[in-house]
Amino acid sequence: MEHNKIFVHVSEVDISQNGGMGRVEWNWKDEFETRGFQFIHIGPKEVGKIKHPSLFPYKAYQYFKKLNIKSLIVIINEPADGVFVNKNFPIFIESPGIKQMYWELLINNRLFQEKNKLVTEQDIDVE
Repeated sequence: MEHNKIFVHVSEVDISQNGGMGRVEWNWKDEFETRGFQFIHIGPKEVGKIKHPSLFPYKAYQYFKKLNIKSLIVIINEPADGVFVNKNFPIFIESPGIKQMYWELLINNRLFQEKNKLVTEQDIDVE
């Protein structure tokens, strides 16, 4: 059975080769398109201006519904996933690892080491 070859990606980060999550997303886009899939990104440029960052997931979902397409899967960056859960399409939730870092800090009692000290990934043992 032939399935549609459309992937929708939702993220609060624009796709870019310049670094961070944007570069990861750029590589995903490139790999999917190389394999013949259509890769549709819904990010800040597509959603447009919003009054508060917490509204991004809702605006992204509205944008997705307006596309009126049936995608093979929707890949969602974790902070925006709640609005997309329990709908009539498959989703894959990606996470940038922030929660893992928080968990490591929490279990090692290093979350609040000192007042005004930023704790970074280099300060903890992350495997």
